[in-house]
Amino acid sequence: MFSFTCPGCKAELKSKSAPPEGRKIKCKNCETAFVPKIKAAAEPVAAAAPPPPSRPKDEEEDVNPYGVVTEVDTQEQIEAKKKVRFDGVADKKKRSARGPAMSLLVMPSNLLVMWGSLLCLVGLGVIVYGGWPLVFSEVSPSDDDYSERVPIMLFGLITAVWGAMICLGASRMQNLESYTWSLTGAVMAIPIGVFALVMLRNPKVIAGFQEVDGAVEEEEEEDDEDDEEDDDDEDD
Repeated sequence: MFSFTCPGCKAELKSKSAPPEGRKIKCKNCETAFVPKIKAAAEPVAAAAPPPPSRPKDEEEDVNPYGVVTEVDTQEQIEAKKKVRFDGVADKKKRSARGPAMSLLVMPSNLLVMWGSLLCLVGLGVIVYGGWPLVFSEVSPSDDDYSERVPIMLFGLITAVWGAMICLGASRMQNLESYTWSLTGAVMAIPIGVFALVMLRNPKVIAGFQEVDGAVEEEEEEDDEDDEEDDDDEDD
């Protein structure tokens, strides 16, 4: 809305549209022609609503427009979340000593098995060598033939049995079944068995044998007797 003031009668004229710039118009009251000076008519302004009451800055930050309450963890809760807990998988039982003992005896027991197997094969070969002329002979063997071949066959038999006992001791050693047989196999395999003897004196290996029922029964009795003798000597 635009308003004009007539210079003749000072009447206030109003128009919805602005007249062309520089063109004269007539006053409706006094018919005076004049070039209007355009001024915008004051339009009614709705009363502005009062601003909402201001809130403290801390309260504005805490307000959640979605209505969800945000929980803030305390410092203790934050520290507790950072810690890794293994309460559910805690090892409450004593660890077995058999595993470490068996791992230490793998190499020496394998050496004893190889040495014992070799002796068995040599012994069987000697037996075949000694008994071949007696069995596969076109003529009946004489007493001299028997006296010559029988000792060879006995030597081969002893060698084969010797090797078999070493293999038995190696098997008992690897499975922690008998400490006595393990020592026997290691002694019979000397010098190859020196490594096995050293490993059998390892405290971890002894602890592994002690977990098996009957594996070190004889050895423990000998140790107890030695301890009693030492105590008696100290008393004297």
